[in-house]
Amino acid sequence: MALVSVIIPTRNRSSLAKGAVDNVLKQTYSDIEIIVVEDGSKSGIEDYLKDLNDKRVRYYAHERRKGLSASRNSGTRIANGKYIAFMDDDERWLENKINLQCELIEYYDENNVMIYCGNLKMNNNGLFNEFIPSAKGKMIKYFFNGYCIGSSCMLISRENLLSIGGHSENISSCIDHDLWLKLSIDGFIMDYVPRGLVYSVKHNNLRMMENIEERLRGIKEFFNKWKHIVKNITGSESWNKIENIYHVQTSQMLFDRFEKGYISRKGFRAAVRNLLKIQEEKYNWFDVWLLMHGKSHLTPNKESKKKLGKSLIKYLMVGTK
Repeated sequence: MALVSVIIPTRNRSSLAKGAVDNVLKQTYSDIEIIVVEDGSKSGIEDYLKDLNDKRVRYYAHERRKGLSASRNSGTRIANGKYIAFMDDDERWLENKINLQCELIEYYDENNVMIYCGNLKMNNNGLFNEFIPSAKGKMIKYFFNGYCIGSSCMLISRENLLSIGGHSENISSCIDHDLWLKLSIDGFIMDYVPRGLVYSVKHNNLRMMENIEERLRGIKEFFNKWKHIVKNITGSESWNKIENIYHVQTSQMLFDRFEKGYISRKGFRAAVRNLLKIQEEKYNWFDVWLLMHGKSHLTPNKESKKKLGKSLIKYLMVGTK
């Protein structure tokens, strides 16, 4: 049985980190070590881990904040496991997650394989909806065309992860997608456990992607790094799919924060303007109107806006008759 190192980065979220550690300790796969990396904070999680007095649990701290990429890389470097699994502190696994993934990865003789799984999302009735993966084979076929998964779903050998330099520390966000593209361009393949085994817990802490300034800076860095590479290898249409993911995801986050009163109308407009500028799209009143009504999926797609504009004009003309 191979040792699996589970790396849990955290910053100022001790209660979430405690829950993550307790969750991993319940895995049915017994040969596990847990490495909690605290990124420049003193949350009290170190004392909690000492009180656990469990040799499977280790603590590592950055004296100053270095970011999620650096935290994952620090954990990877000091890990003893043959395989690496990442868990964000606000995510949890079903008890057989690692066991099922290890059973699958041992079938592969290739050194360049990544194993992942599906996830679970809670609906309004408090029940889980299960999302089962569908992509298998060459990673570049999928991830260069907009396919996305979460890092907490993956299992990969430490050697393979280090072979591509781990996570990129020169971008502020989009680091999961950056990792998938790095693995893809290096010829990795993937396979999956056909089960939803990962879920998120609800909390009131600020998520990384909700830090607007940092999120927009990270998207710009990610686009500058990968835009021309993706276009050259798989074409403009592939890049448009990737770009659209971040447009919809980020504009929806902005809309949610605007609707809840966390950002002003002026701040919302400024953030939308910056997002569209990163995408090299012109900023106009129609984009603002659509985004302020939660229609992020219609922007900045020119054809969608044309169709909606024609429908709106037709509706107004009928109403004046």
